[in-house]
Amino acid sequence: MGVILHGRKPSTSQECHCGVMTQKEEEGRQFDSTCGKDTQPGQAGLCDKHYKEYLVGLINDNSIDPAPLFDDQELDVTCRRYKVVVNRLEAEEDRAYHARLLKFQNSLQKAARVGSKPVLCQG
Repeated sequence: MGVILHGRKPSTSQECHCGVMTQKEEEGRQFDSTCGKDTQPGQAGLCDKHYKEYLVGLINDNSIDPAPLFDDQELDVTCRRYKVVVNRLEAEEDRAYHARLLKFQNSLQKAARVGSKPVLCQG
């Protein structure tokens, strides 16, 4: 099953080149041209780059937070991006550690959106 892009279903004959308009430069002049990169089946006629951009746009437009799907390692990486290390507490169970990582990650992202320092707690 293919992806519907802005209400447009992929054609039945597989589109082979991305049709997204991009600005290109050649010999010092800029012009608009299609991307032209190869496409993959099920990506609504988009190349990998433009398909990922489209998916990120959907995630952002619909305020979808993928963090609840992350495992402990992925949550740890997102915390470290904000230079926060969340150490596992002594005898802390897996679920409790995961919940605490998720809480830190959510606090860090919320603070980044409003430009303030996050309020972090260990509990």
